[in-house]
Amino acid sequence: MTSIGIEGEAFIVDGRLANAGRTVLGVPVDGLLLNSRMINGMFDDLNPATRGQWAYPDTGVWDAERACSSARASRRSIRS
Repeated sequence: MTSIGIEGEAFIVDGRLANAGRTVLGVPVDGLLLNSRMINGMFDDLNPATRGQWAYPDTGVWDAERACSSARASRRSIRS
């Protein structure tokens, strides 16, 4: 089983510094995780006690479709 940890600001994989000795475009990447793919879930909060925490300031309500559209748009701008 692979073990992953963090020491200071560096990622450790199986007890060794991630990407030790490597560079990208001349920049050292020791301790960094490259090409990290993250998943972000968006869903409706069905709990009446916490639902209001996710409301948009301009409308006062949460809108999952709006959140997804915003996330897709931001991904496009990152790729540019």
